[in-house]
Amino acid sequence: MWRTEIGNRVLNGAEAGLFREGLYSLVDWTEDWPEHPIGVSVFDQLSQTEKLAILDEVSHALLVKRIRCPVHTAVNEGTIAAIYYQIANNVQVEIDEGRTDLRKLVRKACRECGLTEGLPSLRSDEFSEWRDAIDELMFRILWDTDWEDGFVEADDPPDKANAIREFMGTDADYYTAVPPDPNPTQLAKIRARLWRRMGFYPEV
Repeated sequence: MWRTEIGNRVLNGAEAGLFREGLYSLVDWTEDWPEHPIGVSVFDQLSQTEKLAILDEVSHALLVKRIRCPVHTAVNEGTIAAIYYQIANNVQVEIDEGRTDLRKLVRKACRECGLTEGLPSLRSDEFSEWRDAIDELMFRILWDTDWEDGFVEADDPPDKANAIREFMGTDADYYTAVPPDPNPTQLAKIRARLWRRMGFYPEV
């Protein structure tokens, strides 16, 4: 489960389906082009193995009900944002290619969540409208965009760091927490979990 502004929750229905589509695309992108930026700096600066590890963690929290809600950090919230950025990037490609599969899923997820105001028509090629709809879905999970701002650096004096955290209302290690860096054996298990969670199975 994940702690959101509307309560502790997991994703269901079309909202979960859209998240899995974004997760699949971002995992695939991370495997093939690990150094190519998505547009979320806190995620982009991670190594390939760190990206896969944190994608495993946030997808587990958002798609599996019987786990404790993780503590929010810039890294895990930024990773969720990266998944939705990837969805938006793919919608732009879909518009350019004249396809509608992903846009259908965005519309279905929005309708199921009651986000119908301003929802673009299926054939709309106004990317800004689609980005707004995707952002609305993203902010059903994320409270804000604190992950965009690396206000606290590791070498900041304690008094300064504490004052910033108190002002921002973030946990003590929100900006300094780092994802696990798995070894090869752990990484193989992470990849297998991700593929199973996305509804696929890795080749043996």
